[in-house]
Amino acid sequence: DIASARAPVQLGELIINAVLAHLNASAERKRLSDEDVRKVVTNFPNLIEIDLAGCEKLTDAAIVEIARHCPQLQSLDVG
Repeated sequence: DIASARAPVQLGELIINAVLAHLNASAERKRLSDEDVRKVVTNFPNLIEIDLAGCEKLTDAAIVEIARHCPQLQSLDVG
């Protein structure tokens, strides 16, 4: 669900320039870092669904950032 524009955020090779409601990181599963997650959730606090399944580099720090910045989150897949 994309609405009004915001400052672009780089996620691996992807550049996101929108208000984001759903994030599927399937293209970046092997490279996505805690810092990448922090950048996205800080800039897009309206996320309601995040799929990080298979993201090998993520630690508990990424989950803490998601919890801190995404109060409307309804679904989180980290399997």
